[in-house]
Order: sequence, then structure tokens, then C-alpha cells
Amino acid sequence: MWENVIRGEEKYLYCFKDTADVRLKTLHFYEPGVFRNRFLKSAEGLAENTPCREYFLQTVEAMQQFEPVSAELVPENSLIREFLGEGKYQ
Repeated sequence: MWENVIRGEEKYLYCFKDTADVRLKTLHFYEPGVFRNRFLKSAEGLAENTPCREYFLQTVEAMQQFEPVSAELVPENSLIREFLGEGKYQ
């Protein structure tokens, strides 16, 4: 599915970023630390024939450089909780 995500970003987001009236930076600098351990756990036992394997392994290397941050520190009303499986719509 990752290839579909990238294709959608290129088709519907990136091509319009220079013409937008407003740009919101929504990154919270603690995000990589919150997702670090979950991401690294998902890399365990990665099959050789996994699509986008090289990209995944590069991301694993990058994630290892972050200190883990407890998900308990994420505010209750944060959208990040949706990606942790703890959002109100889960």
C-alpha cells in the first residue's frame, strides 16, 4: 500500500504546496520517539521479498537514532493517538 500512499501524495499534495494559501506544519518533534519502538518491533522477521524492503530498512536505521518516548506523554486529545491505536475512532 505504501506505493499508493506515495502516488497519492504526489498527485494530490506536493504539486499544490507552492500555491496553497496556508501551510500548516503539524510535526511534533517527539513523534519519532513515540513511534520508534513500535516501528522497530514491526521490522523483526522482515521477509526478504517484502515490497519496499530497502526503504523500510533505511527507515529502521533512522528510527534507531531516536530516544524512545512513552506514549503516555502524548496528550489525550492528540491526533497522534489515532496512529497509536488509542484514538476515539478506533
